[in-house]
Amino acid sequence: MITHKKDLENIINAKKQGGLNHAYLISGSEGMGKLDFAFMIAKVSICESGHACGSCEACQSIQKMSNPDLHYIKEGGSIKIEQIRDLKKILELKPYGYDKKIVIIPNIERITTEAANSLLKTLEEPSGSAIIILTAESAMNVLPTIKSRCQEIKLSPIDVKSLQEILENEYDILPEEVENIARLSGGKIRMAREMVENKTHEESLLFLKEIIETSFAGRFKKVQELAEREDIMTVLNQWEVSFRDLLLLKTGNNDLVSRRDLTFFPKYKVEEIVNILDNLKKTKEYVGGKLNNKLILESFVLNI
Repeated sequence: MITHKKDLENIINAKKQGGLNHAYLISGSEGMGKLDFAFMIAKVSICESGHACGSCEACQSIQKMSNPDLHYIKEGGSIKIEQIRDLKKILELKPYGYDKKIVIIPNIERITTEAANSLLKTLEEPSGSAIIILTAESAMNVLPTIKSRCQEIKLSPIDVKSLQEILENEYDILPEEVENIARLSGGKIRMAREMVENKTHEESLLFLKEIIETSFAGRFKKVQELAEREDIMTVLNQWEVSFRDLLLLKTGNNDLVSRRDLTFFPKYKVEEIVNILDNLKKTKEYVGGKLNNKLILESFVLNI
């Protein structure tokens, strides 16, 4: 089932009215489905029916990552000058199977200065056959010179009802669990899928409970466990939901709370919860970057 329908309709209409932009910047918080939407734009650009049908040979080549004109820089770490130079060489060539060469670069805010300058030249003098799709958690973190040369698409959370329908269509899961996950994910499709597939929502809450109830020495051990996990960001996202719920309870917005089992939390003041959420947001920005994950997580965990 298609997510972010309105944004996709705008892309389809743009193609019908004369063509797609040469560069897009998709922004939205972690778990919003930015990368999925980037691949959806790629499908629209070459779809035989023009609307990312998902079933034609062109769409399938994107889905299976078998299209020789699709080039994707995998997520993780900084984006270096060598990667951009390789992409520029590829863009100089004519498309093989279709009339577009598509480049997808996630987390453009992690690009090095040298690489950014090189990419900027490509954005300033685009090839007629190239479509460059960038993603970022916030457009504010993207260099203004790069941002100004892209059409920005800011993804918003999906409403609970629509997200439930998507999950019910994709997974064999109980209705009550679907509703719970749809609410816990905060309308973030990627986070919701991770919660279904990895069953992390309850486990992450238990992990947080153990950290809060243990000694400082015990917290260091828990940080080591978390730093070695592959799903760090998913766990941090779930913690963010829990602290958000706690803030809602403290401010009398009980009807907006996604989970009720929050009795293990200390009696934080409202300003303390706000500070924790702010620190958690900063922690998420640094995790996976150049700094040591263990040190970043220790700074947060020892102060909750």
